Amino acid sequence: ITKQKFQENLGRRIREIRENRGLSLRDVEAHDNSIDSGQLSRFENGEKIPMIYTLYKLAIILKVDIRDFFDE
Repeated sequence: ITKQKFQENLGRRIREIRENRGLSLRDVEAHDNSIDSGQLSRFENGEKIPMIYTLYKLAIILKVDIRDFFDE
């Protein structure tokens, strides 16, 4: 798998989980202001790859296991 494909898959999965939880980008930002909505949008669009600590924080906010970001 290429880095670009990995980023796209990860971003798609983050968006799926967030939307399934009924949260907007701004809702996530409100839970943790170190993750701004613009940054999260870039992750979800596969433009950037989040650091592992950011994924950890997203998992807490979204109430999932961090491994869920990698399951399809």
